[in-house]
Amino acid sequence: PWTEYMAKYDIEEVHGSGIRVDLGEDAEVAGTQYRLPSGKCPVFGKGIIIENSNTTFLTPVATEKQDLKDGGFAFPPTNPLMSPMTLDQMRHFYKDNEYVKNLDELTLCSRHAGNMNPDNDENSNYKYPAVYDYKDKKCHILYIAAQENNGPRYCNKDQSKRNSMFCFRPAKDKSFQNYTYLSKNVVDNWEKVCPRKNLENAKFGLWVDG
Repeated sequence: PWTEYMAKYDIEEVHGSGIRVDLGEDAEVAGTQYRLPSGKCPVFGKGIIIENSNTTFLTPVATEKQDLKDGGFAFPPTNPLMSPMTLDQMRHFYKDNEYVKNLDELTLCSRHAGNMNPDNDENSNYKYPAVYDYKDKKCHILYIAAQENNGPRYCNKDQSKRNSMFCFRPAKDKSFQNYTYLSKNVVDNWEKVCPRKNLENAKFGLWVDG
């Protein structure tokens, strides 16, 4: 029942059109290929804006009798609860794992999300993305990896179609200033090799004499 219900979130398969932001990598789940985020660097201040909705993307996806637009992008509640998980909870959960226990909070969140497998294919190499909230020190695993869905079919303001896929887009918005978007491939030395702050006093272009 869970797999059948969650099939509606297979946006590429069910809805097809409108997804424009490439995710970067392929993975197979139960014989079907999917795209998933693959960036090696954390993306600071990034989130997903759901248009024409008061629901934030870190709201768990709709389940059971909820309409699709009642939910967001985040993992639904599990037992035991795996998302959202606080930094302290993750440290305790992985306290005996030599490869994970000493990682910084962002890399730890990325690896935590990567430990979750699709319920219909335990051997799949598909790994979920995550968002780390610096303010609350919480790691949110995202059930939906898609980045953008647009067009008149999805972006109209007709609130009567509550069970149709929502319109959304990626953004670096002030409301996301405490969020960091993470793929499964975040490197553990990201602080050294990845950009974080804006460049100062830099000029781009070709210098031409005269």
